[in-house]
Amino acid sequence: MLWNTGVVKRGIEMKTTILTKLLVVMLILTLVPLGIMGYLALQDEKAIGMNAANNAQNMGDVAINDSSKALMDLGEKLITQKAIDTAAQAAIYIKANPTKTLSDLQNDTEFQKIAVQKLGDRGYVCTVEYDNISSIIRFHPNPNLINFDTAPFKVKYPSFWKVVEPTINGTPHGGYYDWPDPDGVTRSKFMYIQPIGVPTADGVMLQSSATTYMEEFTVPSTQLKQKLNSSIQHTVNDIKIATESMSSSNTILLITIITMIIVIVIVCVMAMSISRPIKKLTVIADKISMGDLQTKIDVHTNDEIDDLAESFRRMINAFKIMVSMQEDKEEEEK
Repeated sequence: MLWNTGVVKRGIEMKTTILTKLLVVMLILTLVPLGIMGYLALQDEKAIGMNAANNAQNMGDVAINDSSKALMDLGEKLITQKAIDTAAQAAIYIKANPTKTLSDLQNDTEFQKIAVQKLGDRGYVCTVEYDNISSIIRFHPNPNLINFDTAPFKVKYPSFWKVVEPTINGTPHGGYYDWPDPDGVTRSKFMYIQPIGVPTADGVMLQSSATTYMEEFTVPSTQLKQKLNSSIQHTVNDIKIATESMSSSNTILLITIITMIIVIVIVCVMAMSISRPIKKLTVIADKISMGDLQTKIDVHTNDEIDDLAESFRRMINAFKIMVSMQEDKEEEEK
């Protein structure tokens, strides 16, 4: 009964936060102003036609900004979920191997695959130790950072330490920080840290830390902006030609219709490309919550959503291990 309740709740959230929100916000910001603008333009001379194109450009910028914000929010949720899923996988493995110390786990290739994972193009998940004083990296894709104490970052990278500091006592926390790259450019990253909650055999407490560059999530909106600008520029050029042979009223009407069609098509394509794989994962999550561990995860997007799908595959495998262990335990008790 508890699982069914969770399924209903997730289904409602997905319907109101991904496709619906993105479509409604972007379409309202474009169609309503364009409709009003088109009506007023028909009352004036053909000079309003050029003004209409400029207004369409401005409204397109507003729609893109809102799209970027929605994608940033989605990015935060994906990074957070990745950290939570990885921590759950690590906890299951440590419980299944209660005699392994931290050193044993660092030499365990199976656990390394859980403790260090890829996230997006340049992001990753690493595993760190916390002890109420500092945060020590124990598993990291960069071998030079393994067993590195992050305490010196408090002075060197204050924004990074501001995210890490609340977690050294085992509290889950996330936030943005600025990170300087080797090319000299400082870029914004988001990190979420989730405690694993199960100590190693020698009493070490670990937590999963997921982080990546947020610009990875805004790439689609940037590409959309380029396409929108290019389309509107073509429209403006067409207007200049059309006004030579058409009346001002027809020219203005043409501007409004063409611009509306362009915006609707691009917005719909963008929204569906984001929402479809998320909906697939929602259905899969519902099946898992009802105990179906044989469901196939057929999601391949080559982006952060693909990483989330991989986490689901790992989670299913982990649950299968737990079920098998429980069945073996029950069989022994008989």
